Amino acid sequence: MTLGYHNPEYDYEANQVNSEIPVRESKLSIDRIEYTAKDQATLQVTYIKNTEELNRKDVEVFVIRYEQGQWKIAHDGWFYNKLELPGDIDQKAAAILEDHFIGQNNVLSDLRKYYAAYNAENLDQTI
Repeated sequence: MTLGYHNPEYDYEANQVNSEIPVRESKLSIDRIEYTAKDQATLQVTYIKNTEELNRKDVEVFVIRYEQGQWKIAHDGWFYNKLELPGDIDQKAAAILEDHFIGQNNVLSDLRKYYAAYNAENLDQTI
């Protein structure tokens, strides 16, 4: 059996996920603990992360073991996740469109030209 303990070969600090999107709400809760032995338990954990662009809820299951004086994660598994758009996403999208209307039209115009040239097999124009 392979245990999912700390890997000294992996650079945890350098591989952290960074985002420029501000987090509105972040919450972690242990929903259920079931002790399957005196030194082993199963946890159901819910992590909620709501940002300006997306509301996310992840539920995971962890099997933990008590070894050498501390609880360690032996296995973990994804149970389910739920993604929803925030209630004010329409206003946010309208504000973005208003602020970047010219830039958006330039990108769409370039895409139209690209696909027209691509469909006409004019590869020089696609570059």
